[in-house]
Amino acid sequence: SMQSATGGWAVGNYLIFTAGNSVTEGFVETVVPLAKDTVWAKNFEVNGAVRVTGYSTFGTTETWKVGVNYNPIDDLRFRVTKSRDIRAPTLLDLFNSSTQSNNTNPFPCATCSTVTVAGGTGVVTTPTLVVANIGNLNLVPEKAITKTYGAVFKATKWLTIDADFAYAKARFRDAGGGGKYIEGAVEGVASVSALIDNQGPYSGSLQLRYFGPRPLTEDNSLRSDSTTTINGKLGYRVNKDTKIEFIGFNLLNSQSSAIDYAVDSYTGVGGTSNTNGPYRVFHPIESRTFRIMLVTRY
Repeated sequence: SMQSATGGWAVGNYLIFTAGNSVTEGFVETVVPLAKDTVWAKNFEVNGAVRVTGYSTFGTTETWKVGVNYNPIDDLRFRVTKSRDIRAPTLLDLFNSSTQSNNTNPFPCATCSTVTVAGGTGVVTTPTLVVANIGNLNLVPEKAITKTYGAVFKATKWLTIDADFAYAKARFRDAGGGGKYIEGAVEGVASVSALIDNQGPYSGSLQLRYFGPRPLTEDNSLRSDSTTTINGKLGYRVNKDTKIEFIGFNLLNSQSSAIDYAVDSYTGVGGTSNTNGPYRVFHPIESRTFRIMLVTRY
């Protein structure tokens, strides 16, 4: 064991700490039908929910959601929601003892991962990252307003098109000198799917998913790239209780990023030290992968 002068373990072992909290919550939700089987709507309804949560560590917080579902015809449905969401700090976020670790992150290949700086992009094969963590008892929940738009279209009796888009604005309410942006908070997500069914024992789907850029620093000076993947699935129903599925992930073998984060310094190829961060480091998403599943019900 190698313990640093700051009290943290240089090789990643965590100091023991004891902490606990209690959570009490209550919620109310409702659906209000406004129209059904009319000239202008097969179905039109409004739904809403409110949740109040009390944490022993930082107090009470509220979340809510309001949404609308509208079917102008049987085969077409629109949905819109707006919600206030939170992420409460974990016990580790609050009470973690001072720890420091030196992490070497080998990437799959020299061209798959890069560190991006203001002046350009440089390839890093095994950057060494110094990570220091300590809990903060002054943390409060991260809050965001999320808007979601979606549509489902039953094109034929065997083909359904499903599309969703969500936009979130997450900011620190009482921002300090670092900035008001929440590191890693996703701002935009979109999904489009084509579903095939009612073709005897066969079924299938193709889905495109998009994750937009997100801030990596509180001042938004460094951002991640967007990520787009295409996944697919083919199914064959052997009988009413058994189904075989062939699933493909990342069909185009994209090398988009799966995890992005900012570092203040890194050690690059040949031991070159780079200390004028922040720098962007990312790990690519998993390469094209196929999986066969047997699903049965007893």
